[in-house]
Amino acid sequence: ISAESTSDIVVEFTPSSPATAIYVKASLPLGFDFGGVTVPGYVVDTTKTSGSELYVTGGGTDAFLVGGQPFTMKLENVKLGRGGGTTQWSIVTYSDVQFTNRSDDRQNISSFLLPGRVEVLTQNLYSQFRSQGSAEPVRSLLPPRSGEAAVVHLEVTFSLAVPAGHRISFKSEGEQGGAVIDGASLVIQDRFQAVVATTTIVLEATNELSAVVLPNAEAGTVALEANLPYLMILSL
Repeated sequence: ISAESTSDIVVEFTPSSPATAIYVKASLPLGFDFGGVTVPGYVVDTTKTSGSELYVTGGGTDAFLVGGQPFTMKLENVKLGRGGGTTQWSIVTYSDVQFTNRSDDRQNISSFLLPGRVEVLTQNLYSQFRSQGSAEPVRSLLPPRSGEAAVVHLEVTFSLAVPAGHRISFKSEGEQGGAVIDGASLVIQDRFQAVVATTTIVLEATNELSAVVLPNAEAGTVALEANLPYLMILSL
């Protein structure tokens, strides 16, 4: 789950008053979309629901919210907001299905942390001999081969800034893995090819690697800025 992906969200709250309709707004981050949402057991008012605003009724005029009793509903197929970060919500209940007479009103509720999004701009796999043209004139021209060390180049952007000390994981889609050579490392370059960080790669599972970015930096240091391209060079 990450920013701009599609997921389900469970909404739980305890109303103070009985009500027959609910209004939900996702204020932050921007970009939430309830246009394709379904709410099992309830009815989405599609004439009012749009973008980050959702209108739900029980399908009739009877109150389905009871004052003092916890209420839960599941929002299915929600398009999550852009960028990521702490989400902020507003919930209003109504005593009528026309959404005119308010029962309860709670604004700007800070909720779950939406993970940011990683965009892979380019990806390349190179032989370990690629940069050894004079010493390896033939093998430097060959593609990487199974069982040999290799170098992976990934150009990426992060929708949220990455603080120092945070871990970056790299996971293949298949289950087939391989060994990580001694001294395997991750070098991160910015768009000017300046080295931002160099760190050791750890094999977490047969198909997953990880590396901690700037583990010795002061707390609060931003290692990688949001929305800027970085080149990840993995020597494996």
